[in-house]
Amino acid sequence: MPQAPHIERHPVSQRVQVHVDGMQLTDSIQAIELREIGYPPRPYFPRQDVRMDLLTSSETMTYCPYKSNKVYFSLRDYEDIV
Repeated sequence: MPQAPHIERHPVSQRVQVHVDGMQLTDSIQAIELREIGYPPRPYFPRQDVRMDLLTSSETMTYCPYKSNKVYFSLRDYEDIV
């Protein structure tokens, strides 16, 4: 039986902003950093802190037995950026 990957969630203790091509996509004091063995740390943001009006739904969907279903969004020429 495969061993479950070690995944840790850590609240980020500072404000996090993400900009792409001069556009601010998020400004959050509620970000969580996900740390998973074999992958670089990744920030996760509450949806209410993300400029969803700038994004379009992607057809890409993935499934992880540990993190469940994931949906993706694109920003202009950046497919699946979020």
